[in-house]
This record gives sequence, C-alpha cells and structure tokens, in this order.
Amino acid sequence: GEAICSLATIGFQISYGIPIFLRLYYARYTFYQNDEGFHLGALSVPFAVISCIWLFGTSILFFLPTLYPIDKENFNYSIVCVSFIIFIGIIYWYVSARFWFKGPNRVDPRTINDRSRLDPSLGAT
Repeated sequence: GEAICSLATIGFQISYGIPIFLRLYYARYTFYQNDEGFHLGALSVPFAVISCIWLFGTSILFFLPTLYPIDKENFNYSIVCVSFIIFIGIIYWYVSARFWFKGPNRVDPRTINDRSRLDPSLGAT
C-alpha cells in the first residue's frame, strides 16, 4: 500500500512540475500571456522556481522508505516502478514517437481578428 500511495503522489507531482519547469526554462519569453486572464507579473518566475524546488524535494521524500532498518518487506519500491516507466518512455520516444509526434498546433490569438475561430460559441464578429 505504501508504494501505491507514493506512486500516485509522485505521478501527480511530476505532472504538475513538468509544465511549470517547461514554462520557466523554455517558454519564459515566448509564452503567450492573455491580457484578460490571471497573471502573477514579476512574481511568476520566483513562484515557478519555488514550485519546481518544492515538487522535486517532496517527490524525493516519497521515494524514501518509512521504516528502519530497510529490508525487502518494508522497502519502498516506488523508485523501481517510476524508473521502469521513465525507461520505457525514453525507449518508446527514441524508437517510435520522435518520428511522428509533432505536438499541438500553436495559434497566437493576437494574430487572429475573428475570435470565433478561437471559441465557436462566440459567433462571427
């Protein structure tokens, strides 16, 4: 039961951390910011750094065993499971997915005059 709870939590943390990390390091200056939505302004970078550090650190804690001394009965096998999943994912990327996966089509809403193309419920303007 311990490994299942750890795996679920680590999975959530990885799924939260990946977009924050990618937004911070790869799309910091090219990411479209909606003028109508919520934005942290100058605090977005410090909060992203703190979030990445927190998610990484707490994920490491979930890999650790909860009892001492460590034996095969109380070892936390979540590190084995996560390593296996990452290993299979990397192999799949290099063998197949990198040849056909292109990612989502990005549309810059600032270049579109007809907002109905973004949201059909708006109707033609």
